[in-house]
Amino acid sequence: MFVVLAFLAGCVGRAGPPGMRAEAARPHPSDASLVELARVEPHADGRALLVVHPRTACSGSASTVFVDDAGRFVGAVAPGTAALVEVSAHARELLAISSVELDAPLGMWSVADRVRVPAPPSGLLLESWKWNSRVCGNGHYADVHAATKGELEDVLGREAIPFFTPSPREGQAWVAARRDRVAEVLAVDRAYRASLVRGPRQPGFPAGPLPAVDLGPGWASGPRRPALP
Repeated sequence: MFVVLAFLAGCVGRAGPPGMRAEAARPHPSDASLVELARVEPHADGRALLVVHPRTACSGSASTVFVDDAGRFVGAVAPGTAALVEVSAHARELLAISSVELDAPLGMWSVADRVRVPAPPSGLLLESWKWNSRVCGNGHYADVHAATKGELEDVLGREAIPFFTPSPREGQAWVAARRDRVAEVLAVDRAYRASLVRGPRQPGFPAGPLPAVDLGPGWASGPRRPALP
């Protein structure tokens, strides 16, 4: 069992990320000064993963959706939310995809970030992407990186962030409704990794040329940068 506790509960009165349901804070049975923000009881071959996306001046409204290599829904976070999700105890990577990518029509260029799953109790911390310290990106993308338990607690302690947990049936239905686009995004990711040009990479676009992939009529690939505001 994995439980997130805090001295004060965050507000959950907002629309959540796709496939997620709001967690209502509840009193902790052993300590009246604490509230329980989220709880997950993993299966025998699973483990909990804490994901936090604090809102910044560069945040937009797009969520980051996490899927496995087979395109199965794992969870999602929107800017200003956190999630407690279950992953396989043997999972090494997840794909983080902006919801705008999955809502885009077939044939549009896409990008998916392959994220390493950190060892527990570490989790994932997202930061809305920006070009530099003064210029934001378009608000649709976020950097995802591993964070220690202490770093995540520090973020959660600075602001009231509402928690969401996956609703597996609704989440998978959301992905299934976009199955062709999900398959296309995954195919582009696999092709890109197969011919990856090593080198520094800016968030949101690849380090080298993206290989052409035959995904059917009307499909085309090409480099794209997140649009400047």
